[in-house]
Amino acid sequence: MNVLIVTPGYPPMPGGCERQAQAVGRQLVHLGHTVTIATGATREEADFWQGNGDATAAHEDGMYIVRYPIRPSVGGRAGLFAWRKLMVVLSNSPGQHIGRLRQMATRIPAVQFPHYPPTRPDIIHSLNISWEQGMMTAWRWAEQLGVPHIAAPSTHFGDDPVGRVAQNSMMQHQRAMLQSAAAVLTMTTTEEAGFHAWDVFPQRVVVTGNGLDALPTLADIEATRVRYKLDGAYAIFVGRATFDKGAIHAAQAAIHAKQTLVMIGSRTPAFDQFYAKLPPEQQGMIRHLGRLSDQLKHTLIAGS
Repeated sequence: MNVLIVTPGYPPMPGGCERQAQAVGRQLVHLGHTVTIATGATREEADFWQGNGDATAAHEDGMYIVRYPIRPSVGGRAGLFAWRKLMVVLSNSPGQHIGRLRQMATRIPAVQFPHYPPTRPDIIHSLNISWEQGMMTAWRWAEQLGVPHIAAPSTHFGDDPVGRVAQNSMMQHQRAMLQSAAAVLTMTTTEEAGFHAWDVFPQRVVVTGNGLDALPTLADIEATRVRYKLDGAYAIFVGRATFDKGAIHAAQAAIHAKQTLVMIGSRTPAFDQFYAKLPPEQQGMIRHLGRLSDQLKHTLIAGS
C-alpha cells in the first residue's frame, strides 16, 4: 500500500507528533508499505513563525521525505498567536465561518504545501490538529483523489473539554475535518469524550493508546545524578513546558509537595514568566535541563 503521511513538523524538530509520524512511518515500511512524508522544513518549533525557505526531498529510513518551505509569520511568534486567537473568536461568533477559517488556517503554520500531493497514495494519514495546516492539506488532497483520510489529531482538551485549551483545537473548520475523516485515531477515551462534548461524532474512532519505542541502553545512573547535581528523590516532567501540557501544574504540585522537579524539554515564554515570579527557594526546586537524548531521559527516569 502507498501511504502518504502529512505533518507540519518532522524530526529533527523535537515534539511528540513529530516523533509519532516518524515511528508510524518506520513501522509501515517494516510491514512492507511504501511511505512518503510531506512536511514543513522545520528544525525547531520557531521555524513555524520565523520561516524556513529550505525545500528538500530525500530518502530517509526507507521513506521518501519531502520538506516544503515555510513563510515567516507577520509579527513573528506574537503575530502568529494573535492570528490564532482571532480565529478562535471568529469560530465562536454566531454563524458558520468554515470557509474563512480554512483560509486563515493556511498560516498555522504557513507551510507551502502544493496543490497536488507529491505521490499518488492509497491512503492519507495526518497528524496534529493544533497546527492544522498539515491536516487541512491532507483532507484537501484526500478529497481531490477520492482516497481515505485517517486523522490523528492529538487533541488537548485540558481540564475542561469545552474550555480555553480545547477551543484551540475544536474550531468550526477543525471539527468539520474530523467529522469527514474516514477514521480518527485517539490515544485515550478522554479524547474521544472531548469530541462528543463538541458534538463531533467522526465516522469511526479508534482508541489506539500510546506507542512505545524500544528503550535505549541506560547511562550510569549515579554518574548522571552527579552530573546534574540531583540529590535524593525527584519527580520528572518530560515535554515542552506549556500550560496546555501541564508544565505549570506539575511545578505547582512539586512546590506544594516540597519535591524537586526535573523538567526535560523545551522552555516556553509562558513558563519562564511563571518561573520568574517564584521566590528563590521555590525556583531552586525546579531544575529545567532542556532537551536531552532519549538515553539521558530514560536514565533520569530510572534514577528518580
